[in-house]
Amino acid sequence: MRYVPSSDVQLVGGPNSNKGTIEIKIDNGTWETVCGTNIDTTDVILICKHLGFQGANRAIKQTSYGQNSTPNHGLLCAEDDTNLSECSLVMGCSVAGAASCHGEGYLGCFVDMRSERVLSGESLVNISMMTIPYCIQFCQGSTAANYTFAGVTNENECYCGEASDNYTKHEKHSDDQCHVACSGYPTDSCGGAGNIAVFNSEYHS
Repeated sequence: MRYVPSSDVQLVGGPNSNKGTIEIKIDNGTWETVCGTNIDTTDVILICKHLGFQGANRAIKQTSYGQNSTPNHGLLCAEDDTNLSECSLVMGCSVAGAASCHGEGYLGCFVDMRSERVLSGESLVNISMMTIPYCIQFCQGSTAANYTFAGVTNENECYCGEASDNYTKHEKHSDDQCHVACSGYPTDSCGGAGNIAVFNSEYHS
């Protein structure tokens, strides 16, 4: 089996540095576009870690950010791989994949319970336009309290939390448990079933 020859990776063509079409540097030093067919959160977790971001936001199987070449290879990373050089390469495809990483202010993916929410403040549910910035702006703009935290879950729900809220009180999960597409912006993730992605007010998308 062939493995990734270099741990060099970059995201290109996206709206900012933490989102874009995935490229890896191959043996001869050129950048190769990565196939999106089998891209998943396991791959994106390692990509975002390598690039120094706070966490993995979303794996995008069909890029909307353009591609510089037809992919010859796809990434196949296992859950116990610790860096990209441990991932194997598989046959390519015609459509490139993309990745979205969480920027500064992402605190992690945490277990949340309807009977005992980790963020106890105001909330929004069943919002068709839900995005991460939408939730954060809602919490920041509240006149009811000075919220420190904002969390998204179940694709269209937003919860606010004060500094005294313990968002870690149940359990922390891997980012692959907070990987449901946001109802208002499908290239970002808005938590998952029973899991909430938590951000502080310094979050930058």
